[in-house]
Amino acid sequence: MQTVATEQSVQDHLGVPLAWLRDGRQRDFPLYLRMAGNRLVLFCDSGESLTSLHLSRLSQHEVDTLYVRLSDAGMLDEYLSQELTRIVANPRISTHEKAQVVYRCSLRAVTKVFDDPRAETISECRDVVGKMAHATLRHPGLDRVLLRITRHDRYTYDHSVNVGIFGTVLAKDWFGADSGLLSSLAGAYFLHDVGKCRIPLDVLNKPGPLDPEEREIIQQHPLLGFEILSETDHVNEETAIAVLQHHERADGSGYPHGLPEEAIHDFAKVVAIADVFDALTTDRPYRKALSTYRALAIIRDEMYREFPAAFFRQFVMLFADTR
Repeated sequence: MQTVATEQSVQDHLGVPLAWLRDGRQRDFPLYLRMAGNRLVLFCDSGESLTSLHLSRLSQHEVDTLYVRLSDAGMLDEYLSQELTRIVANPRISTHEKAQVVYRCSLRAVTKVFDDPRAETISECRDVVGKMAHATLRHPGLDRVLLRITRHDRYTYDHSVNVGIFGTVLAKDWFGADSGLLSSLAGAYFLHDVGKCRIPLDVLNKPGPLDPEEREIIQQHPLLGFEILSETDHVNEETAIAVLQHHERADGSGYPHGLPEEAIHDFAKVVAIADVFDALTTDRPYRKALSTYRALAIIRDEMYREFPAAFFRQFVMLFADTR
């Protein structure tokens, strides 16, 4: 390994803690070392392996972070997804850093599904969110840090990821789910809006109010999502039903079928309340994001017939220790 004198700017790079990198593992992206004056020089080219000796020497010089180019962020996320189980199990990595990796990997998986909803990408997303669900069970405190991250980080596909995290943590508390069940539930929560990838962009991204015809088109996305997941045959029936029913409401006012509470799957009820909460706490063209307290108050006071009271009370408790 040789350090090349080519300099680059820190501004165009992402920091990668050394603990995230596995010795002996090749990467498809180069790593850069930060020098005085925020200058970066090439430390390890793509295709080269970091050895335990290299990592040890960096630690001896109190270097705990290397850098990747922003243009290589996708390849970094691919690498992190493959290393997710090891990273989460590493006691030298803080809970907050583990949560950051889980969030990045979840975001990447959901983005790939929306861009290309084939069986392969859906299967990959299922595997990643399954690892995330498993991690929340095995590592105390990780779920609460994930909740804090969803309230601050906003990305292109953040709504699906945020609902996935809210739903997974609520399911963990509500159902006391084991790892296998929670993995299945997580797939439904992260993929609840996958049907929107088949909605015309001019309708999906319309800044103003929708007309009746456009609203009818938007309300097809649960059915479209159910069709996508059924076509790929990479999720179980309960996951697909949760996607189909996540806009149904306990008072029968929901869509696409206007089901009464007893006909709505419990998994879909979890998605529904997480979906509404994240929508209320996200900036929209017609209003600013509401605070956690204000959003919960609106659900309690204005939507109390739409969600089972027990689910709402359990959802409120998620935020008791995340302030």
